[in-house]
Amino acid sequence: MLHSVNLMDTAENGYEVSVTTNRPVAEAVSAIAEALRSRGYGVLGTIDVRKTLKGKAGRDVNDFTILDVCNPLHALNVIERTDKAGLVLPCKLSLREEGSGTRISMLRPGKIFGLIGDPALSDIAGLVEREITGAMQSVAGE
Repeated sequence: MLHSVNLMDTAENGYEVSVTTNRPVAEAVSAIAEALRSRGYGVLGTIDVRKTLKGKAGRDVNDFTILDVCNPLHALNVIERTDKAGLVLPCKLSLREEGSGTRISMLRPGKIFGLIGDPALSDIAGLVEREITGAMQSVAGE
């Protein structure tokens, strides 16, 4: 399988990390869930955007799934440090059909956590970003 890993800023504003894989979206969802699980993360919620838009708006779109992911120990750390934790938790991953494969993207936790203005969160945000990026890389590299 041909895979592409782009850990450079993929958006002009530097808020996004993405990888691509030749896996279809459903297979990529399973693979990223397992890669995250091995790093202590869980999938809290799954939104099948394609199914939702078909049912609610009667429109067909390319395969597209959003995952809410979280590491409970990291989340507890954030919750204990700020009353604004609900504004930055959980992390979201976007898995979207791109050509014959899937693009897996996330907003950089360091940038998102930075929006609430608490510099004490930069260490945990950096750790979360490295761990989730590692999971993304492992899926793209398989």
